[in-house]
Amino acid sequence: MKRLVALLAILALTGCAPAMTGSAVRPATTGEGTLDYRAFTTGPVMAADFRHISDWSSPDPEHVVLWNTPNRAYLVTLEGPCMALQNAATIGVSGGQFVRAGRESIMVQGERCPVWRIDRLDARRLNEALGR
Repeated sequence: MKRLVALLAILALTGCAPAMTGSAVRPATTGEGTLDYRAFTTGPVMAADFRHISDWSSPDPEHVVLWNTPNRAYLVTLEGPCMALQNAATIGVSGGQFVRAGRESIMVQGERCPVWRIDRLDARRLNEALGR
C-alpha cells in the first residue's frame, strides 16, 4: 500500500512539472556581452520552436539569445532578472512543441524564469557582428 501511495504521489508531482522541450550547454563566449542584440531584432513572434537549441548566450540577466540553427536565432526577454543565467552551464525551456511568450519559461538551475517576449533576430547580420 505504501508503494502505491508513493507511486501516485510521484505521478502527481511529475504531472505538475513543466515539460522540458529543449536544453543546451553554454557555449564559449567571445565578448558577446557588449553586443546590443536589440539592434538585430526583426520583430516579435508569438511562439518559436526551441526543441533543439544549438547555441545560447545570456548578455544580461533579463535576456537569452537562443539559436535553433546557425541561421535562426531569437532574443528572449524574461519577465524579470534571472540571476542564475550568468553562471549557468546549461539551460532548459519549458513548454510543448512551440514556446509561447507569456506562457513558458527558461529553466536555470532550478529557477523558473518566465518568458515575456520572443523576438526573431536577423541571424545573417548577427553572425557578421559576432565574426562568425
